[in-house]
Amino acid sequence: MNLANLPIMSVSGIRGTMNGTISEEFFATIAYLQTKACGGGRMIVGRDTRPSGEALARAAFRGIRAAGGYPVDIGIAPTPTTCFAVKHFGASGGVIITASHNPHPYNGYKMVHGSGRLFAGSECDAIYADFRAGKYPSYVELKKFDDCPDDFVDAVSPHISAIVSAVDMFAIQEAKLKVAVDAINGAASVIFPKLLARLGVEWEGVHCTTSGDFVHNPEPRPEHLGDLAALLKKGSGFSGGFVYDSDADRLATMGEHGE
Repeated sequence: MNLANLPIMSVSGIRGTMNGTISEEFFATIAYLQTKACGGGRMIVGRDTRPSGEALARAAFRGIRAAGGYPVDIGIAPTPTTCFAVKHFGASGGVIITASHNPHPYNGYKMVHGSGRLFAGSECDAIYADFRAGKYPSYVELKKFDDCPDDFVDAVSPHISAIVSAVDMFAIQEAKLKVAVDAINGAASVIFPKLLARLGVEWEGVHCTTSGDFVHNPEPRPEHLGDLAALLKKGSGFSGGFVYDSDADRLATMGEHGE
């Protein structure tokens, strides 16, 4: 592996460009090291909707299995859902394949602790130090391991149930709310429609598929939110709007008139 051409490796996780600083070899290696640090066991893997995510997930499955772990796929899922799933299913840790609010061709890797939180800075640094020290098998060896998950589980349904149990669902239902949503064709699209249905909230949206086609910059800043603002301005009866980034760990709110 070319150690002179590495992605950004920080407390926020790993981010780089596909066919630039990010590769399947790199992901398999980091997954191997993280699984070793977590003590093996079940490792949850979730991803956002970027086209490169599926191949990178398969690479992570290889690395997890090579380290004696059991990869569990939850498919496309928001970052908070993956964190929830790690604790909910009693996993040793988790992998989130996302570059968060960064646009294409970026992708990245976030590490989840067995408690359901993201790795702390010191924990990330320990993985990075093992990587730089070469404490992993060659990619020739890693490729001998299967790139399919041991299991696929639904993490969205239990996450929704946990959210509903934490709020006054009946008060929300009685308010008869209507909201506008921009999910940037990202991971939020797999959960928010089901959540809003449970809460009795009507919605209309823009860019609410799992296509991974980020039609505007995924960072939810005012200058990127013209489509949602236009929907609110021309619509009627909206209480406000919500916009996510690609892995739904960032949320911005808009007023009922698109402000």
